[in-house]
Amino acid sequence: MTPLTNFAEGTPEFRYNAALCKARNVVERLFGVLKATWRCLSRQRALMYNPGFAGKIVNACCVLHNLRLGQPDFSPEGMDFPEIFDGNNGDDAASEPTPLSSNPLLSVAKRIQNRIINSYYAN
Repeated sequence: MTPLTNFAEGTPEFRYNAALCKARNVVERLFGVLKATWRCLSRQRALMYNPGFAGKIVNACCVLHNLRLGQPDFSPEGMDFPEIFDGNNGDDAASEPTPLSSNPLLSVAKRIQNRIINSYYAN
């Protein structure tokens, strides 16, 4: 979700932006922790895999992170992980990105964003 720009204080859009920025701050800090701990997430700072496969990698890192928090002596070294990097980098479903200007999903996303603003941030 993206923030909106130039809305007056007190409007539903302003309240949406405030809540979104507060939530994004927490998420971005978590991403920083995950990237510092699991170097596979910060390699060359580029998406090396298709989004579906990248999501699986992030989920696995989150699970390992939670295990690490719950068990201070947890260490992933010595664990038997299945080989997930089989050479194709999960690119079998990858395709060229669609420019935002011609992306029909962008209009769907805008409608969803407006529905959220009207449902939760309008008086």
